[in-house]
Parts: sequence; structure tokens; C-alpha cells
Amino acid sequence: MVTAESLTSWDCVLNFNFVQEIGYTLKLVKGQGESTNMFTISEVAQRAGIRSSAVRYYERQGILPPAVRRQNGYRSYNDNSIKLVLFTTRARSLGITLKEIKFLLNLIFAGQKP
Repeated sequence: MVTAESLTSWDCVLNFNFVQEIGYTLKLVKGQGESTNMFTISEVAQRAGIRSSAVRYYERQGILPPAVRRQNGYRSYNDNSIKLVLFTTRARSLGITLKEIKFLLNLIFAGQKP
């Protein structure tokens, strides 16, 4: 499962070739957990072009790590979370299932190559 620790402890670059000529790179920056760029769920959803409910769904499914909660209980996400949502929506548009996406992300965060 993708955890907050895995997002802050790995300096990752993922290269996926979904189709022979189409590649996608996901760059997660080490130390983003301390980032001052924090976003609400609606800001993440707007940047990714999806609904807030989809962001919550990805979190429940383990694609996104659990969000940091503010004192008022609102979810707060960092830059890496936005990158993961954008990656997920791109992969979904290419026909890759959430189960497959989660498997690939878990391999990467375990230090293995897909």
C-alpha cells in the first residue's frame, strides 16, 4: 500500500511505456511531506480534472496515502499527491485498472522496478 512514509522516503522516477510510442514519467520528490505547498481536496480535484469524490476514492483504495488532516478536519494534500492523481487518471484513460496501478506503485515504493 502507498503510505505517507513511502512518498517522503523515496526519490522516484517512474517510466511507463503504455503504448510503444507513448511514455509517461511520474516524478515524486523526496521530502515533499515537509512541503509548504498544501492543497485542499477540491484544489487537487480541480488540478486533475476530476471530482473530489474520486480523490477520496483513490485514497480509500490505497492509490493515495491518507491525507494529512488539518485542525478543522479537512484533508490536506501535497504536490506528490497531485502527481499521483494525475498519473492515475492518465493510466486509467489508457485502460489500466486501479488494481494494476496500485500493484505498480507498490512495486516502486518497495524499491523494485515494474
